Formats: sequence, structure tokens, C-alpha cells
Amino acid sequence: MIDGLNFNNLNVDDKGRVSFSGIGSGIDLQGTVDAIIAARQIPVDTLETRVTTNLDKIAALQELRTSLNTLQSSLTKLYGAVTFGNANNIFEGKSAFATASRSDGSTPSAVGNLVGVSVTNSAAADSHQIEVIRTAKAHKISSNAYASANASLGLTAGDSFTIEGVTIELGGGEKLNDLRDLINSANAGVTASIVSVGTAEHYLVLTKKSTGEAMTLADTSGTALQDLGVLTGGGVPANVLQNAQTARLYADGLLDQTNTVYETAFQTGAGVQVGTAGTLQFTRDGDAFDLGSIAYAATDTLQNIVDNINANVTDVTATIVTEGSGMRIEITGAAAFSISETGAGSALDDLGIDNKRRVIERSSNTISDLFAGVTLTLFQAEKGTTVQLDIEQDLSQVKDEIVNFVNAYNELKILINSHKLVDQNTGGADSDAGVLFGSQTLNEINQTLSRIVGSGATGVSPEFSVFRQIGINFIDLQETDPLLRETLEIDDATLDEVLLNSSDDVRRMFTFDFSSSDPRVSLLGFTGNTTYNADGYTVNFQPGDGENMLLYSEQADNAYWNPVSASVTADATTAPDGSMTADALVADAVAGQHYLSNTTGISVTAGETYEFSTYAKAGDRDGVRLSVGGAGFGGAKYANFDLATGTVEGTSIGAEEATIEDVGDGWYRLSVKVTATADSTAFFERHAKDVGAASFTGDGATVNTYFWGAQLESAETDTTVLTDANVTPTRATVNADVDTAPNGAMTADAIISNTDDSSHFISNTAAVSVTAGEQYDYVTYVKAGARSQVRLILNGANFAANTNADFNLATGTVSGTGAGADSASIEDAGGGWYKITLTGTASASGSAQMELFSRDAATGLAFAGDDATVDTYFWDQRLVEKSSPGTYIGTTSAASSGGTANIDGDSTGASDGTATVSGSTIKVTDGPAKGLQLFYTGFSNTASVDIDFTIGVGAQLFFAIQGLLDTTTGPVETEIDTLTDQNTLSQSRIEEMLDRLAVQRQSLMERYIAMETAMATADRIMESIRQTTEALFASK
Repeated sequence: MIDGLNFNNLNVDDKGRVSFSGIGSGIDLQGTVDAIIAARQIPVDTLETRVTTNLDKIAALQELRTSLNTLQSSLTKLYGAVTFGNANNIFEGKSAFATASRSDGSTPSAVGNLVGVSVTNSAAADSHQIEVIRTAKAHKISSNAYASANASLGLTAGDSFTIEGVTIELGGGEKLNDLRDLINSANAGVTASIVSVGTAEHYLVLTKKSTGEAMTLADTSGTALQDLGVLTGGGVPANVLQNAQTARLYADGLLDQTNTVYETAFQTGAGVQVGTAGTLQFTRDGDAFDLGSIAYAATDTLQNIVDNINANVTDVTATIVTEGSGMRIEITGAAAFSISETGAGSALDDLGIDNKRRVIERSSNTISDLFAGVTLTLFQAEKGTTVQLDIEQDLSQVKDEIVNFVNAYNELKILINSHKLVDQNTGGADSDAGVLFGSQTLNEINQTLSRIVGSGATGVSPEFSVFRQIGINFIDLQETDPLLRETLEIDDATLDEVLLNSSDDVRRMFTFDFSSSDPRVSLLGFTGNTTYNADGYTVNFQPGDGENMLLYSEQADNAYWNPVSASVTADATTAPDGSMTADALVADAVAGQHYLSNTTGISVTAGETYEFSTYAKAGDRDGVRLSVGGAGFGGAKYANFDLATGTVEGTSIGAEEATIEDVGDGWYRLSVKVTATADSTAFFERHAKDVGAASFTGDGATVNTYFWGAQLESAETDTTVLTDANVTPTRATVNADVDTAPNGAMTADAIISNTDDSSHFISNTAAVSVTAGEQYDYVTYVKAGARSQVRLILNGANFAANTNADFNLATGTVSGTGAGADSASIEDAGGGWYKITLTGTASASGSAQMELFSRDAATGLAFAGDDATVDTYFWDQRLVEKSSPGTYIGTTSAASSGGTANIDGDSTGASDGTATVSGSTIKVTDGPAKGLQLFYTGFSNTASVDIDFTIGVGAQLFFAIQGLLDTTTGPVETEIDTLTDQNTLSQSRIEEMLDRLAVQRQSLMERYIAMETAMATADRIMESIRQTTEALFASK
């Protein structure tokens, strides 16, 4: 038997492989296997170390990301973001200071007891003066006195009353406490309370929550409020504790411009003498009527002047008004008048007589619409006390934000420096260096910060372009702490001085600072792609969101327009846009129609709807016709307008919709909408006419109508047309094509009612969609059969209840409209036909039901038909979503699609891919100004506007950080994703390798066990041989 292991027989190489050169026993199999597996696990350990290192790097990158976010946040109010009211622009921050003084020299109340002031960034740096004459008060009324608040008031069940339009129902038996609770729970804008004067004297007190307006109350059923003593029998408050009162104040020396009331300057007393002698003349404005005059002496007192005016001047009254310890004379006239000196005196100047200070009135004590960005809260009135408000730029806020920025910048730089520590001996990473030493991402961030801060603002004054010029310096390069390398420090004295004296330069150092050659073009936004250009940029644009297919839209004298039986006077009056470009149409001295038409036909497409519009102003004719004709529309379709009343006079068959809009100064914008019937050409006419007649005789000299801004555009229309094939009759039948329609074709249909004594109507078979808030016209042509009346209804849950109208075809009138209808109209279309229209607004989006009823003149909707007789003829039912013409777009020699722009391109504003227009917004999409967003207002024609901007350090840093942190392309997220992917792959490989090692361990153990088994067997055999051999030798 072998007693020990010969280790020379067992060899394990550096790869964990085992070889045997002999046989032994007593081997440490577990230790041997562990040693083998440990050798083979070295690659796993390497991968696990890499995963741990990557996790440390990810944590460090996340910390870096947080620090970058903090730095970007510190720039939110410094980089020039465009926000409503400049809310996020700290350079527009304001603070207000208030002081009080009195006209009589006495001590005023503390200003904080008179008024509270708050300001926003939209406030202008300015000074204002106010004097609070009175504060607003709420209306307050009470009931009669009651002995108990918990005893029944004897009110009647079913009675009701309204407070501020809210109905309160009574159950009967209410106590005073119950009534209080009922009113308060109604949330009617009135507070109810009980005031208990004594144990047997209780009052219900009602106080309106808002000031300056009277409470509205009424008994609607019974007399509950009257019985309570809240209202009189006449329905007015019986016990008024406090009348509603508005706030009144003077502001900034504004004067009453009506010339009906004058006042003197503040005088110390009624005994003050004028000081000079002379005469004051009073003259009524308008007709220069002599109201009278007064002669005054140098020794006349204020009271003498008042008495003299009251005695000698007609329709003028003078009074003395006390103001603190002093007074003023107030002079009031029945109509506007003037006061002048006609003698040698100077009372007007000596007494300071001028228009009375303008009384400004508000319903609330909180006033936010007097000065932009300023909210005043009135606490107490004090006549004669002037509150001076000084609104200034709040430089302390600016400095605070700059300090926050420097702190955030330094924290980031210290973090970066902690990962860049270098061993001075080896030039490699210091033992204290962070895990991002040598990281490309870290270096990119560091270089970006250094480049922007070191280079400074672009396009600004060289005296204020880098931080050191405003007192922000890099820390001394001799600083021995490597963590502070390239951090910043503030020289407070320098920064304070620059903020005080050159705050605009400090602003430009940080912000994106924009300017425009036209104030109607302003900045909406910018990005990091927006690049400074020393020469600036030119924005060329064609405003509008639609199109104009007509040429020379503002030049009716151009050969493009043909005046028929008329002439054109160019630039005859001021156009709606304020320019002297409106033209006049002058009719010739011949009887007939007088109009303008385009000389070259415009191609239209069958089935497409077009909207023709123009601006018009009456000359000596109040009527205008817009007519659309030519082969493309199958003849003339038109709309007539009355400029005297601002209404649509009527439309022809085929004119789907007409609108008129008052745009001021006598101008109206008119439009007519028509659908083309063929692919062909069309002509568009603008007629001067009399109301009610198309033809008249001009004189060749008098302006009949002014025109400007002709436009033709594709209409965005939503029209549903119903035919006999897509309507469903109820208690009726429909006979198709039984009569001549208004257009002359045999296409009119008939409703024949059955014998039920009920309503008989037709409605749409398929669903018709409507959109909440949109207005719709239900339009059809009808002619009386056996029944002389009809009703139109827009039914269903998507229109208000009772959206209906009744029409009398015998008289050609609208006989009634339901409460839900917006309006209804009827037009005589000839031949017994009428065009009837019901207009309603959809209350919700969904499907609508269009219903046309035959109606009996005697019994209304319910009657019995005979299944044979035609009750009503109808033709061309349709539901039209109402719309107005698009934004006006001026044209010259080329049609315009509107809404186009370019940067430094064609002056017509033609698109070249550098910019787009949406509504009133221009967005630069390509080129060095990419990312710029502009807003324009007040343009109707092509415009070219020069813009310029500078880019401060704050703006550069803000967007640079945004790029560094971009979740798709930014280096921080990219490296985190890369490391995460590496770890995912490594972890997968580790798991695979560990699985293989487990298998190998098992295999090795099995082999060693087999080897031991074999060795034990060999050992037994050897022992048996030894014993046998010994026995053989012993026998000899």
C-alpha cells in the first residue's frame, strides 16, 4: 500500500491543466480542483474588475451630468430666454419704492397704510404718482331683525329667489341659520352671515364678494326676500348697510380732456388772493358761444372768484373743495368750455387753473391694468397725499444670479479637475485622480467650457466682451490647489460698479441680444445653432397663412384689371392698412353694371371650393356685388352687400356662403364662397351698385366705391350636400325630380305626408359630423305645396336644444327662431322658391341631425296628410361650416401662396428652404441663422426686415451644455450608454464563463474520483500479489 503522495507525479501548469507521471494515493483532490479552477477564473476576474470600473465611471458621469444640469439651471435667467412678460429674464427684473408727501405740507400716513405695490419683469423702469381719492367697497344689505336665528321664518315651500342670477329654492320652515347656509352653498358670489346684536336681535347680512358693483337680487316665486326685509315691494334693497363703491384715484398728472371741469392748483386757504387784476373769459367749445366773463381784482380771494363765476357765467358752476388743510376751486360746465385771460391779469397762472385731474375709476381695490407690470392694492384713501412710485431695475437680483452662476461653474470645474489630477513624477494619473482620468468626454466638456468662457461674447463692444472686464476673473494661476485650476472668482467692487453704470453691457455679455429694423418683428426664440453674423441678416417674407391667386391685388389701375363701364382713380384714399393705396371706381354716365374684372382667366378645378374676397368702402353707392363667373363656375354666382348696414344683402344660387366684416373707418371685408363645376377658367368681378339694384347710371366723375385688397384662395370648406337618395322620410315619402329647381333643372324633390296626425319631415340618412364651437348654416331651397310653412332643425346632442327656425313661404318671412338658434334668414329665389338658412353653433363634436319639416299654417307641425298631395318642394339641402376668408396677402406681378420667407434671399420672400412661416411666426430652418424664431404683426404685403443679434457667454454656455447633455447625441449620455452596453456584454460573458467553469469543476472531480478508484483497485491488486508472492516464498 502506498503511504504518501509523490508530488513529483502531479503537475498543474499555468493554464490549470493537470498531468500525472506516476500513480499515488492520498491526493488533496478538492485543493487540486480549486487551484485548477482558480487559474482558469483569471479572465472572469478581469472582466469583473472591468465591470466595477465601468460602474464607477458611470457614477462619475452621472455626477458630472448633475453638475452640468446645475450650471445650465443657473443660466436660466441669464441667457436671454424669450418668455411672457420677460418672466425669466433677470435683466428685466424690477423693484418698486414708494414714498408719500402731502400738498399741504403736513405729515402723510405711512405709505404702506395707503397702497401696496408689486411689480413684474414686464414693468417699465419709470416713476409714477398716484393719489387715492377713495377705495372700493362691497355692496352690503341686511334683513329685518329677528328674535331668534333658530326659529322658523315662516317661508313658503316652493318659493324661490335669485342672487346674482343663481336661483335658491325654499323648502319651507327655514330658519335664519338655514337661509345663511343655503345662500353660501349656492356660491353665487355673495357671502351670507348672521350678526347678533343681542340675544333677541339677529340680522341676516348679505355682502357681495366683489367690490364696486351692486348686488342683484329678485323674488322669482313668492315674496321671500320682501318678507325678510331684504327687498322692498318695489324690488330694491330695503336695508342698505353699505353701498357698492368703486375705487377712484389720480395718476401721473393726467387731466380730464372733456373740458367740462377745471380746477386750481392747491391753495392754502379760501383767503388766498389772486395777486393781479384782470378778466377771465368763458367760451363754450364747438360754437364759441360767450358764456360770460368775470373781472377780478388783485385782492380777490378764492371765495370772491367762486362767487363771481356763479353770478356772471352761464351754465358754469364754481365750488371750493377742501383738501386736507387747504383747498382748490373746482369749475364745472354743462358742456365743454374754455377759459382765457382777456385782461392784463394772470389768474390762470397765479392760481394754476387747468383741466381737472382725470379721475381714474376701478371696481376693485386691486388694480393691475393701470401701469403695465404693476399691481396696486389700495388700502386707504387720503386726499391731498401723493404716493410716488419709483420702479427701477433690480440690480441685486442680477448680481445674485451671476453669483449663482459662478458658484455652479466652479463646482463643475472642481469636479472636472478632480478627475484630471496628474502625478508630477510620472505624468500619469495621480493616486487621487478620479476614474474619468483621460476620458474623452471629460476633456470635451472641459475644452467647451474653457473655450466659451475664455473667448467671451460675440458681436458686443470690445470693452465688455470677456468676464474679467466686469469683475469675474480666473483664479490666480499660482494657486497651489490643483482642484481650483481655471475656476472663477468675483471682484465685488468691480462688478457692482459695472452693474450700476453699464448694466446693458453686462446684459449683452450674458444674453442673446436681438434687434430689428422694424419693431413689428420681434424675437420668439433661438438655439445653439443660431450663429452671429457681423453684417446681420435680412428676413424677407410674405405674410399670411393662405394664398392669393389674383395679381396686383392693391392696384386696380393695373392693366390686369379691366374696368367695365367705369374708370379707376389710383391711390384715392387711405386703405385698411393705413397706406394711401386704395383705389376708386367711378361709373361712366351710362345705365348698366359698373365693375372691375380680371382680364386673364384663372384656372379652377371642378369640385374645388374657392373664396373671393375684397375690401370695400362706400362712395356715393352703398351696394357692392362680388361675382364669380366663367366656364369654371357654369355662369355667374354672386353675393350682394349693403355697406350702409354692414350686412349681406343676398346671394345667388350656387353662392354657398357670403360674409361681411367691419374693419374700421368705413371699410368692410367682403367674401363669397363658390364651388367650381368644371376644370376651366374663371373671372372675378367687383361691382359698385345701389342696394336693391344691380344697375345704375354714373356721372363719370363721382367715386361710387373704393376697393382694395382683392384675394382669391382655395377655401377650407366642410359642406355636406343632401339629395333625395340620402335623406330618410318620417311619416312621409319623397318623390324625386318632380319640379323645376331654382337653377332651371327638373331636379327638385317633394315631401308627401302620410295620414298620421303628427309631424312629417325628412332627415339625413348618414351621419353628418360637426365640431364643437364651430358655426354651421343649414341651407336649402323650398317652395310651398299644400303647406305654406316649413321648419328647419339642427337636432341631436351636439347642438343646443331648440336650434330651429320657422319660415312662412306665403309671406317670405322668418316666423320664429328657437332659443338655440344663432340666426335665421329667408331670400326670395324666384318662381315661388325661397332660400332659407338656419345658423347654429355646435355645442359638442359628433354627429348632427338635419331635419326639414312641412308645417301647417293653422295647426303647426302636427297635421294629417293624404299620402298623395305634395306638401313641400325642396332642393339642394346642405350643411355648411361657416368660415371667414384667410389672412389677406398682397400681390403684385405674381400670385402668392402666402406664408413664405427666406433669410438673405429674394426680396419677394419666396421660399428657398432657409425659413418657414406658420401664422405670424417665422422659423429659420437652414443656414447660419438656423433655429431663430421670429414673430411679426401688422404686415399685409411682402416685407424685408434687417435683424441683428449678439450672443453672450450665458447663451453660448446654455446651449453648449444642452448639446453635451443631449440624450441622443450628447457625449455624456453616449459614454454612459457605451459603458452600460460594455457591462451588459461583460456580465453575459462572465455568466457564460462561470457556467463553463462549474462544468469543468464537476468534470475534474469526476475524473479524480475515477482515478482514486482505479488507484485503490490497483492497490488491492498489488496487495494481493504481494501476499501471494510472500506465501509462495514462505512455502519454500
